[in-house]
Amino acid sequence: MRVFLGGEGKDELGRFCHDPAYAVERRGRREVEKEPGILETLINRLKKTPIEFVGGLVWHRIPKGRITRGIHRAETRNVVGLVLDAEDARCDAAIFVRDRDGDENREADVEEGIRVAKERFPAVLIVGGMAIEEIEAWLLAMLGEHKSERHAHPKEVLRDRQGIETTAQKSRVVEEASLENLPGDADSLHRWIDRFESALAPGDN
Repeated sequence: MRVFLGGEGKDELGRFCHDPAYAVERRGRREVEKEPGILETLINRLKKTPIEFVGGLVWHRIPKGRITRGIHRAETRNVVGLVLDAEDARCDAAIFVRDRDGDENREADVEEGIRVAKERFPAVLIVGGMAIEEIEAWLLAMLGEHKSERHAHPKEVLRDRQGIETTAQKSRVVEEASLENLPGDADSLHRWIDRFESALAPGDN
């Protein structure tokens, strides 16, 4: 399965933060893949079938074109634009996460974007949703913290309490987490995982 990613920035997208060419670096005569971000690492933990990561887009770089005309909300246009790029890259799935950042309207607009994109691109699987309030709240939950999604600025909490602030450190939290024992109140994380597992269930694709 070929997958295209969408996220806030380097922490989420890692080696796909800019474009596919960014995903490798030259070391002497060799080209070496750069480190994955949180999203790719989480997908690798959850996947049941082989996945090829094709590329990714930072949220604010998602292009808008004719396909998004008539869609008035920016977040809705972003979701549709991301899935269009996934289709153009001949991907089977578009997988993304968006920070809510305290904006409940953003959450509703993203959900509307998922609905519209499914109608317009029925051949592309879409797995996406909000991290409340930031994806770092998911990491706090993976570290066993309850009520992690009540922090207004979980990125700061993760840094100050755990000393975790680099992309590599954040991806390591995902690698080492017990995903079967997440706190029950990590609602947006559970919702995202449920969507992933439902969309990419073995034998369904």
